[in-house]
Amino acid sequence: MSLFNPIRMQKGFSLFEFVIYCGVAITLTTFLVTAAVRTINEKKRQSELSSVERSARSAEKIIANRIRSATTLQSPLAGATSTTLILSYATGTTPITFSLSSGAIKITEGTGTPQGITEIGITVTDLEFQGISSSSTIGFVRTSFTLTKGAVSKKFILSNNVYAH
Repeated sequence: MSLFNPIRMQKGFSLFEFVIYCGVAITLTTFLVTAAVRTINEKKRQSELSSVERSARSAEKIIANRIRSATTLQSPLAGATSTTLILSYATGTTPITFSLSSGAIKITEGTGTPQGITEIGITVTDLEFQGISSSSTIGFVRTSFTLTKGAVSKKFILSNNVYAH
């Protein structure tokens, strides 16, 4: 037997086989990376949506509780819209104001420091309060705002009554 037998010399891939294997490997890698990126982006979007909805529920609860315990709706007037909501309570107490400041819904009690009621990292836009009845009577307030975090943006519309105590 000769040491240079052609059958014994072929121990690796041919160039053609190597190119085919590389093409298959690149295709599979591209598919897997694309799928991983989509999964990561979807998880991030779901997390952002969850944060937006959680912040909206929290803001809705705070606004609704304050509106329901108010005795008078000072602003906005009936039929008017405003970026500020001013509520009065029993005589001698300071009014409470809701407004938009630095991309957050803020609540201010009297002349106190405004406190944010939306989560950090959530941007609030288009805050609007609409008075449905007159400011001197029991009122009905429609509140709308848009919350944004990352690529997720969602508009919320809330309606609450001011009850006489």
